[in-house]
Amino acid sequence: HLQGRYLPGETAEQWRGEGFCERMVLTKEMLDILPSYTITSMIASKRLELEKGEQVQELQDGVSGKRLKVENKNHLLEVMQKTRLEYENGDISFEEIDAAVRPFRFHPTRLECMAGGPDSVLWNRWEWQVDEDGMWKDASALLSH
Repeated sequence: HLQGRYLPGETAEQWRGEGFCERMVLTKEMLDILPSYTITSMIASKRLELEKGEQVQELQDGVSGKRLKVENKNHLLEVMQKTRLEYENGDISFEEIDAAVRPFRFHPTRLECMAGGPDSVLWNRWEWQVDEDGMWKDASALLSH
């Protein structure tokens, strides 16, 4: 979030969505369209989690659940680089990838877009909603704030 720090002539879009997510089964075809750096990061994170074992602790914010803190950035980079090379060389089994990657499909029921910048007299804000029959209604223009 840039908090309104835009240069003259710049514009920004902010999208929000409401709805529900459906857990999907990972397929090899999905791996072809997902960015490799995302897959690599997920696999490396899972490896670090398994390495930590029962020492994975709940973060103090009460929201995040059990998450790992970066305690040794050098080790993290080592694991990330090793995982990236293994993935690029096809040396990671689909089973290990499947244990680390959790695909979801987002089914929106409401979408909103706000676009503008410092040169805009008024930011444009639009909303789309799904009706009771599951069909998208026409877009509605909303006040920007």
